[in-house]
Amino acid sequence: FQFYASGVHYPELCKALSGAHLPRNVTVALHGSLDTTEWTSVMLQADIALVTMCAGTEKVVMPSKAHSAPAAGQAILPICPLSRFFR
Repeated sequence: FQFYASGVHYPELCKALSGAHLPRNVTVALHGSLDTTEWTSVMLQADIALVTMCAGTEKVVMPSKAHSAPAAGQAILPICPLSRFFR
């Protein structure tokens, strides 16, 4: 798995993945943010977009990746409060 990420919770993602007990055949690589050209290339090659939303923001925020990921042909894996998608 390749993660290209940034943002306020990126350090938490790094910490969680570094302590994860993964099967031997699973590897995880963490990468920081990308410039526009790199981002476009990665978006077009990726199968899944991990889209996050913090609790309490679900009524005022619509992550831009929720629009760009499907446009790039990706499925979305949401990490968000249950109330956002399951009412």
